[in-house]
Amino acid sequence: MNNESNNNDCTYDVRLKLVVEDHKGNREGFVKKISLPFTPYLGLQVIFEQGKSGNPSGPIISVMWNEWSKCFVCETDAVHSPKEMSDGEYWPLESYVACALSDGWESE
Repeated sequence: MNNESNNNDCTYDVRLKLVVEDHKGNREGFVKKISLPFTPYLGLQVIFEQGKSGNPSGPIISVMWNEWSKCFVCETDAVHSPKEMSDGEYWPLESYVACALSDGWESE
């Protein structure tokens, strides 16, 4: 990217990673490919236009550059961490998976 240019057409391909986990430690991974007009950074959260929940991603907790695929790979902090319901039961893993899928995440 040329910083002296006024061209704002530069975008960065980013592969976000999300892991959901239930209270028993069962986990499932998801990915989402996006483009950003700036380089990703720690703590960044993204609100997805196509997401049904309207919730932002969890904050980015790691940023890596993948030389082979020429994109950034970022891990997000789990938005869907184990939650206890009012009756003392926990949400099943399937509920977290359904939430992630409805927000446009793809199974890894």
